[in-house]
Amino acid sequence: MGKTPDNPSEDLSEKLDQQASVADSPDDADASQDAPASRRTIAELRAARARMAARRGGEPAGTEPEGEAAPTTDATVTSLPSRRRSADELVTGFRDVPAVRSAPPPTARRTPLERRYDTRAEPLRLPSRKARLSAGFWLSLLLMVVLPTAAGAAYYLYFAADQYVSEFRFAVKSSNASASSATTDLVGAALGQSARLSAFSDNFIVADYITSREAVGDLLKTVDLRAIYSSPKADYLSRLDPTVPVEKLVEYWQNRVDASFDVSTGISIVQVRAFTPEDSLRVAKALIGSSENLVNRIAERAREDSVRFAERDVKNAEDRLREVTAKLRQFRNVQQTPDLSTSASSTLGLSLQLRTNLAQMEAQLTSLSTHMSPDAPTIKVLKNNIAATRDQLSKIEGELGAGAAPAPGNGASQEGYAATLSDYEDIRLEMQFAQQSYQNMLTALDQVRSSAMSDRTYLMPYVEPTLAEYALYPERVEDVLIVFLIAFVAWAITMLTVHSVRDHMI
Repeated sequence: MGKTPDNPSEDLSEKLDQQASVADSPDDADASQDAPASRRTIAELRAARARMAARRGGEPAGTEPEGEAAPTTDATVTSLPSRRRSADELVTGFRDVPAVRSAPPPTARRTPLERRYDTRAEPLRLPSRKARLSAGFWLSLLLMVVLPTAAGAAYYLYFAADQYVSEFRFAVKSSNASASSATTDLVGAALGQSARLSAFSDNFIVADYITSREAVGDLLKTVDLRAIYSSPKADYLSRLDPTVPVEKLVEYWQNRVDASFDVSTGISIVQVRAFTPEDSLRVAKALIGSSENLVNRIAERAREDSVRFAERDVKNAEDRLREVTAKLRQFRNVQQTPDLSTSASSTLGLSLQLRTNLAQMEAQLTSLSTHMSPDAPTIKVLKNNIAATRDQLSKIEGELGAGAAPAPGNGASQEGYAATLSDYEDIRLEMQFAQQSYQNMLTALDQVRSSAMSDRTYLMPYVEPTLAEYALYPERVEDVLIVFLIAFVAWAITMLTVHSVRDHMI
């Protein structure tokens, strides 16, 4: 296609120059024959210019009035510059014409050139490009917005099957909501891990379980989900293929159940959809039973864990008590006494008795020495008794203090009563701690077992599912509007992208 000229007046000037050059060409053999035609053409153009000037309300100087015969002498076309000036004047007249003017009177006659190069009727445009853009605009609107919206409206208004909703609300509670004030801290810690479950945690667990694969498996044991959702009452797009694998069944189930948990109130809300009211009610009741079984399994596992932990603590305390008992037995065997503290007390009493006897004999010796000879038999006997008592007292005090000689039949030297008694007291104190810990673990085990037997966790549906009387889904008008909005937004984005790409390509 040829390029459209930027200014129609320039095109007119070029054509006039070409005609003038043809008329004045000396080399052309037919120049004499074409000269009158050229003069007539120029005369017609001048007449057209005069008429246009007259319509503007004035006639420029140097023009001939309309209807006056143009000169036919050779002076009119004497030279090419004069013809070019005439063409320039005509072009100037065209440039001064506004873009849109009223049509000429019916009586006015226009020459072929005037009709061809007249710009009064309408401004120059690119009509083909505008037409193409307009056609593409409406075609894209039809394909991307109107047709999808019409298809969505036809489906939702005439073909989509009714879906009935059964709703129930529940909260998870425990029969042992608070620990008994009579229990010890140790027992309370054990019960905190076993007997009680957090209410929020329980509700979150159940809400997540309802949409899980395990819930689908549990429901299949009581109701036939495949038969319910592949019912002939369902439309083609909503119907479940009964031959799909369990993964696809789980995806389908997640689109037919809605479980939510309100953190502020601690309440869970579950909505089950089916194609008949009876099916939705049946599935909702089966779901309540499966959820309650889940809560009971979790509580039972917690109780078993608490009892197992308590039994493990008792076993550890028992093992520790056995170790301390064996250590004490070994110590007694080494010291050859069943109770070292009693032996030490007896030895200490004997030492005190010997000191008393020694003091009495020394006093008696002093009293007798005043009136008896040192060689008197009584004095000698008394001195011998005093010496024997002192030897015995030194031996006993040695046993109570630093130590004593090895006992007959024992190769190792015996420690003093002070060090031995200190070790013995340490073992006895450790023995008391082991016995107390073992007793506490036994008490805790008994209480954990008692609590595990009495504690129960319940799923309490305070709003029971009922038989639906009206189909809540699909929301036909809302769904059609959603289809329209999605299609319109997609179309708008596409059009903006296309125009942006075209603007960058220019």
